[in-house]
Amino acid sequence: MSVNIMRHAILMVLNNLADALRASLGPIMIGVVAVVAIAAVLNVNPMLLFAPPDFGMMDPGAMDPSGMGQMPQGYPQFALLALISAVWSLVIFSWVSVTWHRFILLEEYPGSLPAIADRPIWAYIRKSLWLAILIILVFIPIILLLSLALGPMLAILGQFGALAFSLVLGLIFGYVWLRWSLILPAVAVGRQMTVSESWQATKPMSGTIWGVAFLLILLNFVLGLITLPFGASLVALLLAQIVNWFTLMVGMSVLTTLYGNVVEKRPLAE
Repeated sequence: MSVNIMRHAILMVLNNLADALRASLGPIMIGVVAVVAIAAVLNVNPMLLFAPPDFGMMDPGAMDPSGMGQMPQGYPQFALLALISAVWSLVIFSWVSVTWHRFILLEEYPGSLPAIADRPIWAYIRKSLWLAILIILVFIPIILLLSLALGPMLAILGQFGALAFSLVLGLIFGYVWLRWSLILPAVAVGRQMTVSESWQATKPMSGTIWGVAFLLILLNFVLGLITLPFGASLVALLLAQIVNWFTLMVGMSVLTTLYGNVVEKRPLAE
């Protein structure tokens, strides 16, 4: 069943590739142009958003020479750009998600630029933020407990232990996210659903959702390998963005598939 859901979600993107591009490329390009414009105003290199900050790239003075412990020159501008980009990314993500959910569930075809008027984009943003806050509150004690319980063993295992720990956390996160996040496609089609209702609705598929969470991690890992032969090059950066776009669309398609199957009782037909 897990494989069928993933296969259905992937084919949902591939079989509707033109509509997937129409649903996403316009908003994404608007987002990129806006971030680049803001970066220009702040005098920050926007490429730093794709790599660990090197403040020497932002200011010839690099580090403030006036004394130890001083904030690097350019850091406030970079922090402001990162914050604005995060907020703007949430808006773009919600715009694309609402468009895609409505295309699949309501057969509402996107135009060259997806509609904003009369679409529950702000409601989707609120639900996404609420879900993110809830998951953070739940995962803080989980991470602390696992760290205390497995800390000595992880220290012995080294990098392998850290990788295994990350995999376990990612699997738990994916499971909880999928169990709770049916509230997102629900709000996209104008239906109100609570987190508890989403959890209850997905209860019969609990085992399947563990499998889906694992397959999503596997998909991200395998597709991430595509960029490795190209090193830190422009080609690698472009490929990474294509991979990110595809995994984003597949992730939204998984939510749409689960909602359609669990809530609307749709079969997993191609």
